[in-house]
Amino acid sequence: RIFLRLIIGERIMCQRKHQSSNRGFSVIEVIVVVAIMSVMIGLISITYTVVKKANVTKASKSIDNLLTTCREKAMTNSAKEWKVVIDGDRAVIIKVDSEGNEIEIASETIPSNVEVYVVADDGVSQYYAADNPISISFKLLSGEVSSVYTTGVTIKGSGTQCRIVSDYKNKKQSTITLYYATGKHTVE
Repeated sequence: RIFLRLIIGERIMCQRKHQSSNRGFSVIEVIVVVAIMSVMIGLISITYTVVKKANVTKASKSIDNLLTTCREKAMTNSAKEWKVVIDGDRAVIIKVDSEGNEIEIASETIPSNVEVYVVADDGVSQYYAADNPISISFKLLSGEVSSVYTTGVTIKGSGTQCRIVSDYKNKKQSTITLYYATGKHTVE
C-alpha cells in the first residue's frame, strides 16, 4: 500500500506539474494586466493634454511680458522705433536705431503646438504668425500702439483694439487684448 501510494502520488504530482506548465494565463491575471494598462494609458493621455494646454498659457505670458517690456522701453529709451515681432515659433523685441538698424533686445520661444494669430479690430479677420510675422510697434514717449501689421497688411484700423490669440487645436485659448490708445493690454 505505501509503495502504491508513493507511485500514484508521484504520478499525480507529475501530471499536475505537467498541466501547470501548459495552462497559460488565468482570466484574473489577464484582467489585472488590462486594468493596469488602462490606468497607465489614461494617466499618460491626461498628462499630455494638460502639458499641451499649459503651453498656451506659457505662450500668452511670454508675449504679454514682451509687450510690456517693449512698451516700457518705447516710453523711456530713445530709438527710432520699438516693436514686438511674433512669428511661428518665437516672439522678439526689436529696437530700430536712428540709422534703421534692427537690434534684437529680447526673445521668447513659443511652444511648437501653439498657434498665435491676431484678430483685427473688425473682429473677423485673422492673421496667423506662422504664415507671416506680425509686428506691433509702440510710439515713443506715450507707449501707445503706432501700428500692427503683417506682410503687406495693416491690421490696426480705425478700431480701438486687437486681440492676440494663443490657441491649441481650438481646445484651449488665451487672449491678449491690446488697446491702441494706451498700448496697455490684458490677458484673458
